[in-house]
Amino acid sequence: MTRKILLLVLLIFTSIKINAQCDYITNRLNGVTVKQFEPSLVAYDSNYQIGIALGKVENDITLTVLVRFSGNAKLINSNLLIFTDEENAVNLEYDDSQKDYMAGSEISLTKFKINPNQYDDLLHKSLKTFRFKFANEDIYRTFEVVRNLDVISNQLKCFNKNNLIIESKKNRKKKSNTIIIYELDDLIKLDVDELRIKRNEVYARRGRIFKSKYLQEYFSKTDWYEPRFENVENLLSKRDRDNISKVKRVENTVKFQNIEEAKLKFKLPNIHWRFTERKTHKDKIIYTYKRDVILDSAGREIDPQITFIIEPVGSNADVIQYSIVKRMATPFDLVDMFTHEDGYMKFKNGVGYQGKYFDRGLEHRIYIVHGINNKMGITLVMDTTEEVSDIVAPEFQKCLSTLDIKK
Repeated sequence: MTRKILLLVLLIFTSIKINAQCDYITNRLNGVTVKQFEPSLVAYDSNYQIGIALGKVENDITLTVLVRFSGNAKLINSNLLIFTDEENAVNLEYDDSQKDYMAGSEISLTKFKINPNQYDDLLHKSLKTFRFKFANEDIYRTFEVVRNLDVISNQLKCFNKNNLIIESKKNRKKKSNTIIIYELDDLIKLDVDELRIKRNEVYARRGRIFKSKYLQEYFSKTDWYEPRFENVENLLSKRDRDNISKVKRVENTVKFQNIEEAKLKFKLPNIHWRFTERKTHKDKIIYTYKRDVILDSAGREIDPQITFIIEPVGSNADVIQYSIVKRMATPFDLVDMFTHEDGYMKFKNGVGYQGKYFDRGLEHRIYIVHGINNKMGITLVMDTTEEVSDIVAPEFQKCLSTLDIKK
């Protein structure tokens, strides 16, 4: 049956039309009514010509993609991802693909299923790009639609006009892929559990099936969740990824950052801070956190940093002796000295210093903590220029106040 339908499509595709028209060919194959639109050219380059058309077999609507090759034909073996703009993506399920010939060229014909919940996503939308993967390739190809941007919408309207689509919006769920824009001002008011829900809501609206029983049960109670896919990464729009990034940014400020080797934990001061890298140098492990750039009065970009340097010291090491050695290796002018008894930090086995130094003509404000925990020596360095210290120093102090042993 599938082969006969594809042969019918091939007969229609004797030449790829430039403009879609509101007419279709009706045939009976093995007692089944098949309706097929003429194809429309939507994309091309030096290697490919791509045409698409809708078809209807009984009550099922399909999209057929015809690819004409300059060389040997390739089969498509993935779902078809259609973007109607930068944010909205429709994922059509792969059905069948075959090779054939047309006007002396090798072609592939691939069918994709359109389910009723996707009609509205395509009915009044123009095409922007679409993505699929050839069977012999590991990467997805993206094609920009350059002609007949409204072909799918127009052909769906033709089916609707002739009552070939039975669509009822009664009792339909609110569309799960509704785009929601997250604002940082709203996210920073949420706790850890609420942020987890917000982050996973992005995936839920793309139809992800969750391994977490809690998340699966939570979203199943909504009136829009439609679990369909185990992996939805290819369905995420730019706005989806921006939303996830915003949530993660806030999560980093409400969750403890862990320095596992030294069994320490602390919190970043606010959403302007982020973890940037963990690297090793000889026997040292270095964690770096950076702040968003601040412009000083001269227009220079200042990027304050928080750095943890972790190294083995053995079980008998003394924090005072360790601090003296490290203090001598780091020249700066001492302004103040503090421990946990001064209320600066919860971490008890550490000695802290506030100081200043000059580098390339700029005065710097610096906070340093030397400590020992879990047989590891710890050097915490917080560094910024003096001019922006009114902004950054309170953030350093807030971070220090959360520094503690991870139990």
